[in-house]
Amino acid sequence: MTLNLQEILECISGNLILKGRQQNFNKISIDTRSISNQEIFLAIGGNNFDGNKYILDAIKKGVRLCIIDKKYFEKDEFKDFDVSIILVENTLRALEQLAIFVRSKISIPIIAVTGSVGKTTTKDLIHDFLSARHKVYKIFGNFNNHLGMPLSLINIDDDAEIGVFELGMSNLGEIDYLAKILRPKIGVITNIGESHIEFLKTRENILKAKMEITNYFGEDNVLIINNEDDLLSTVNSSNFKLYKIGFSDECDLYARNLKLNEDSIEYELTYLNEDKKVSIPILGKHNVLNSLIAFKICEIFDIPIQLIEDKIKCLSGSSMRQEILKYKNMTIINDCYNASPSSMKSSIDVLNLYSNIKVCILGDMAELGENSGSYHEEVGEYANGKIDKLIAIGQYSHFYCSKFDDKVNCFCFHTLAKFQNEILKILNGAETILIKASRSSKFERVINIIEDKF
Repeated sequence: MTLNLQEILECISGNLILKGRQQNFNKISIDTRSISNQEIFLAIGGNNFDGNKYILDAIKKGVRLCIIDKKYFEKDEFKDFDVSIILVENTLRALEQLAIFVRSKISIPIIAVTGSVGKTTTKDLIHDFLSARHKVYKIFGNFNNHLGMPLSLINIDDDAEIGVFELGMSNLGEIDYLAKILRPKIGVITNIGESHIEFLKTRENILKAKMEITNYFGEDNVLIINNEDDLLSTVNSSNFKLYKIGFSDECDLYARNLKLNEDSIEYELTYLNEDKKVSIPILGKHNVLNSLIAFKICEIFDIPIQLIEDKIKCLSGSSMRQEILKYKNMTIINDCYNASPSSMKSSIDVLNLYSNIKVCILGDMAELGENSGSYHEEVGEYANGKIDKLIAIGQYSHFYCSKFDDKVNCFCFHTLAKFQNEILKILNGAETILIKASRSSKFERVINIIEDKF
């Protein structure tokens, strides 16, 4: 959104210590590595860095406005640059104030998506489906925290007709903070899993944290939930509109006659009072639920399903989080962005659809707390009868293997290097392979190992 210098000064109660000629700005960034000359540079400090020290780098890249909370320079250093510099008490607070101000200036419907797993896929499906009729702005990447979400809101396109955002959390109060800024018209909760249970201790506390998305709701607001989730199915409210999606006719929108294929999902639904059969090029039963959420939102906006079907034919790559790679005689399901027990099981179900030799290469699931071992055992046990080989790598690898019945086809490694040394003894180059772990395991390296060895 375009903001002028005076608006910014008043909004953040800043002190203009240097004034340049440019008055209007329409983007904001905290990263000098990717910043452009049209953007505001906001100096954010972290545990290992201080953005204030990079102000000169930003200015050399053409930035015309910097917002800082520490001065590591003299004015003379910038005498050759046409730049404005605003000094504030706290740049994180300034980011919040700017985001709230931008939100007050826009009147378009805002959609916010949260949940333990499936947030990004659901957000992208909502964006793609709605784009059949509207100019839709979505949060970039997975910028869903106290920095990324406000940055994305400030950067919203002036011509956007709908905004779709993602709200992440690891503890109580975090979604409340984001919802207070964003004030969504429609909220979505995909599921209540075990992610972040290390901090919140119980799934009931995770539900409480996710429900903070409704803290600023009134009777005109909408919450859409996945009724197949045991905790979400208990949610009821007379304070806002509640819609449930799932697989039974007790839901407001439900899928029937499911068919899960290697390259798509198919099902029937009743959309705007019309019975339709849809085919979507995404994988897994969990994505049936994610797509139902997107359909329900399109119903709210009264978008004809024919327009959505045309859009489905060219879904954006980001909507298909599980990347299917063909490498020589192998099929690789690259799903190494993140992992939790529920998402692991969903991915194993996808792998089970394939007819050739099915191999899981699984790494550690993070932030599961004191019961981490039992959660990894649960996944290993779930894989029984669904896959042909299990390769477990990492700190919790032996927990996976302890519950996998076929010990001949179960391989346990503490490090990727040890797996690399043994890979040719385990794989023959003609398998379908699921690669999945939490992001901290950096399991994208497994793909590099496979490509190097085969």
